[in-house]
Formats: sequence, structure tokens, C-alpha cells
Amino acid sequence: MHEILIEIMPQRNRFLRKNINKKALLIGLVTIISFFAFIYLNFTHSNLKIENKKAIAGKQWDCSKQRVNDTIVISPTKVLDDKNDVHLAYAQAYGLEKIYTSNLEFEEDSAQMTKELKLIHIKNNPLYHLKELKHSYPYVIPEMVDLLNEIAYRFKKELPEKKKDDFLFMVTSGLRTNETQLNLSKRNRNAAAVSAHLFGTTVDISYKDFYNVQKDTTISDYDAVQAITRAMQSLREECRLITVRERKQACFHTTVVVCPPKAL
Repeated sequence: MHEILIEIMPQRNRFLRKNINKKALLIGLVTIISFFAFIYLNFTHSNLKIENKKAIAGKQWDCSKQRVNDTIVISPTKVLDDKNDVHLAYAQAYGLEKIYTSNLEFEEDSAQMTKELKLIHIKNNPLYHLKELKHSYPYVIPEMVDLLNEIAYRFKKELPEKKKDDFLFMVTSGLRTNETQLNLSKRNRNAAAVSAHLFGTTVDISYKDFYNVQKDTTISDYDAVQAITRAMQSLREECRLITVRERKQACFHTTVVVCPPKAL
């Protein structure tokens, strides 16, 4: 019996040593592979960072030198008081080629315009809210959609931390036809006979009423007023938009500036 045990033990030891050597070799290989993988991923990640920076830079806009003609040129400013002729000049230059005479004419044409992406139908979404539009339609050119998204981002950024998830700004007017503009001018003396709203480039954004997400209602809030004002000022300083603070309507009458991306 003892002889059998003596014979078995050396074989078991050799078996254990062989397994230990295999495990050590496997651990070594895994360590080497992990090391080179770490170097590769770091290198790739660094390159991705560079590429991402380039991509982000490519999405920035160069609006400071944008002009319609020699007489209509916008300059960087935080003053939100752009005159109607400036709004109209930019709207005519970059907006719809055809303005609509009647509501019926637009309604018959709206589906085709959205299909061709000449107009975008905007709706309530997690970025902003639409007030009931009585004298306009919730349609804008694609560049205005991009601008609304940017306004929403900056508005949220400017809100106090405790209110960041509480408020959305509100769009109170969108695309108009000659018919709606005429009806509006009868009610509102400030409404021009020819408006930038006719071209899909322009919206009104309330600085008085905000949509409260938590309460599902419209309210006024001091911090929200300050936040939307600072957001508009920063974008006006970058010449991304033209806007005027209309006191009677309590809104920012805002036209998008269509400008090329910055060169890399």
C-alpha cells in the first residue's frame, strides 16, 4: 500500500507542476496581450479625441462676416434691438423663395414642402414647447430648427442647477401667410405689412411665459427670463441670429442667420 502511494504522489506532483506552468504561461500571454491592447486603445483614443475636436470645430459657424449686401451687415453685439428692415433683408435672402398669399394655398402645399425639406414641421419636444399658434403655422426652414436646438441648449445651461429640468422656452409664432399677416396687423399695430415671418426664417420666443415640465403648465419665472435673455445675447454676439425684444408682445422676434461652417 505504501509503495502504491509513493508511486502515485510523484505522478500527481508532475501533473500539478505541468498545470501550474500552463497557468503561468497563460497569465503571461494575457498580460502581454493586455499591455499591447492598452497601448493601442490609448493611441486610438487619442486619435479619436483629435478627430472629435476636428468634427466639433467643423460644426461651428462663422457668422461674424455674413452680410446680405453692402448696406445690411450685422456686427457682434449683446444689444437685442435689430430693426425690421434687417430681419426682412436676411429673411428674403435665405428664406422661402415663394411666400404664401392665403392659408389655403399654404395648407395645400405644406406636405410637399416638408417632403422636400424646404420646411420643417416643429412640434412640442424635450427642448422647447409651442404655444397655441393662432396667427401662424409651426413651420420653419431647416436652419431655424438648428438654431432653436442651440437656443434650447444655451437656455438650459444658463438656468440655475436646481431649475435645469423644470423649464422649456416657448415658441409663440412661426410661419405666416399674407392672409394671417394681414389679419394680425389689424389687431396689432406693431405687425408690419411685410414680415420676416412670411419666409420661414423667423419665430417669436416668449421671455414672459415658460413651459413648466414638472407641473405641465405655463408660468412666469425670473430665473427663466434671465436665462433666455443671456442665451439670446450670446447667440446675437456670435451673429447667429437677429432679434429684437418686443415689449408689447413679450417676445424675442428672432430671425436665423444662415452662414457657412468655419474652416478647420
